[in-house]
Amino acid sequence: GGVTHDTREFEASEGYLARALALRREALGDNHEDTAATMTNLAITLRNLGRRDEAESLYRQALAINRRVLGDEHVEVAWSLFNLGWALHQQGR
Repeated sequence: GGVTHDTREFEASEGYLARALALRREALGDNHEDTAATMTNLAITLRNLGRRDEAESLYRQALAINRRVLGDEHVEVAWSLFNLGWALHQQGR
């Protein structure tokens, strides 16, 4: 998913990242920082595909996981806030 995203093949990237997210959820559950990271990667791809509402939902889920698992002072929480803020900015919010 990361390779296809980096080469701007967002449609292909979405499929790979959606599958990766399903596998992470199955293996690690919804309360793991790696699951949150994969949600963020998929959200970035969805944002690049213009699917901002879906991206926003994933950003919010990843933020909630990171806050719960890592704590508000962790750098991943800051990145989650940045990504959500950027998505909202692009929507004019």
